[in-house]
Amino acid sequence: MKSSLKVINIKDIETISKTINLNPAYQRDYIAHEKKGWQQKLIGSIFKGNRVIPNLYARVDNQDMVMDGGNRISALHSITEMIDGQQRFRTIMDFLNDKFKLDTCVVVDYQIEDECDLSGMNWSDVKINFPQLAEKFLSSELRLVLTHSHNEAEIMQMFCDLNDLNAMTEAEKRNAINTAPAAYVRGTSRLDNKWKGVKFELHDLFKRDSKSLKSLYTSLTFKKMAQDELLAKIAAIVLGIGKESGISAKTLKNMYLKPEYRNQFSSTKVDKVLDKLYTMLKNKKYKKSVNLGVILNLTLITNHILNDKSLRVKHWNKFVDWFFVTHNRLLMVSDKQKKIGIEETAYHQKTRLSSDSKGLEIRLQFLLNELDSCDGVIGVDPLRVISDRDLFNLWLQNDDGKGNKVCEDCGCTLRFGDAVKGHIDAHSAGGATIVENTKVICRDCNVPEVK
Repeated sequence: MKSSLKVINIKDIETISKTINLNPAYQRDYIAHEKKGWQQKLIGSIFKGNRVIPNLYARVDNQDMVMDGGNRISALHSITEMIDGQQRFRTIMDFLNDKFKLDTCVVVDYQIEDECDLSGMNWSDVKINFPQLAEKFLSSELRLVLTHSHNEAEIMQMFCDLNDLNAMTEAEKRNAINTAPAAYVRGTSRLDNKWKGVKFELHDLFKRDSKSLKSLYTSLTFKKMAQDELLAKIAAIVLGIGKESGISAKTLKNMYLKPEYRNQFSSTKVDKVLDKLYTMLKNKKYKKSVNLGVILNLTLITNHILNDKSLRVKHWNKFVDWFFVTHNRLLMVSDKQKKIGIEETAYHQKTRLSSDSKGLEIRLQFLLNELDSCDGVIGVDPLRVISDRDLFNLWLQNDDGKGNKVCEDCGCTLRFGDAVKGHIDAHSAGGATIVENTKVICRDCNVPEVK
């Protein structure tokens, strides 16, 4: 991958903007327009000529132009993608399009040996009142590093190298990984894009207000790729990775790099859950209540129901109403709990703090324990065993004193998802299917006694 340095003028920006992609999917969105003070200082410094603007980095589709220089005009038309410098480039474009006015800005014009007060002016005002300064502004030089490469991984790595990784969020770091899951997340949650011929399109659930970047259907603000983070966690839950390893930053990165996902990523199951979430949230009835923890809990229970053949949702609107009523009730600390010093329910604590597999499992089970009160879901347990709610309560009681839940027979550490409802007195010998005749055991211990 070779690069060359070109010097352009601000007047060239109009030409470049016709062909360049200023917001490739591996980058964060345009956020400088929310920081008018920063933009005003940048433009003011160019007028005053007292600041060197850092290099802009761009991608071109002509290798000969990078290596040999080439014709200046053809070089500008060959620029296809902004690798780094989007915020500066678009700030200059916005000023030229009268999107904002200067703050206090007094410039010394040495040609007329006088001070020119540009304070409060937009670009059109400057052109009318100080045409000589406007022309000088358009002639101001910017340094543009042009790079040619067909290798997406090289370009993404260049972007990472140009940015302070300590200042980038985990979602932004993962976003620059060149694998199929990363491309799916980028394209489905934020920006349509193609990856090795496969096209990913923005899902309705992740649509947002273009000015405020606020989600249309949740209380989240989709800045710094927060929507990528949300989708990655949803995908981990749906694919079963969350059950195995949780949804921590490390787990999500490993998901992006998983050998079986690297070059081919089947999104059918994830898309199905996204469609159901959108169906339930599109009327915006619960928009203010839908933060990150809430939407992940809704994902947990929705994904479980879609995969449980003994359950069927007959009315999704009734189901989502049940979810929010139940969720809010599980968050509430009862008077009895308050009297003994409990300030937060276990469900609330797990929702707020737990991204490990055990925490996700418990969050889901709290909801499953209440599912029989949901009019929107029907189902029958065909097994001759107690309910999952009763099993969960028994499992909570089987503590080894160190916070671990254990099998009643062999004493091994036992996750709830691996717990089995075993009879103390065998069912075949007349043992009743009641809580008092049930023990929580592991699968290895769930074998008939040999007499």
